[in-house]
Amino acid sequence: MTENERLERRARDQERSAAQALAQSTREAVLIPPAPDGERELYGCWNGIPVRYARGQRVDMPTVVLRMFRDCGAL
Repeated sequence: MTENERLERRARDQERSAAQALAQSTREAVLIPPAPDGERELYGCWNGIPVRYARGQRVDMPTVVLRMFRDCGAL
C-alpha cells in the first residue's frame, strides 16, 4: 500500500466516524433566527459534513453542530 493510499484510507475512516458521531449525537430544539442581511439559510461544515438549516424555523439540531454554530458566533 502506497503512502497516498494510506492517507486516503485514513481520511475515509475519519469521515465515517464523523458521520457516525453526527448520527448518534443528542439533538436540541433550536430556533434559527432570521439573518439581518436577508440570508435564508444557516450553513456550515462540521468535520467535513455539510449542514444546512432554513432560517426563521425551529429545528432539532445535533448538539455537536449547535456547539459549532455557537462557538463561531452564528447563533
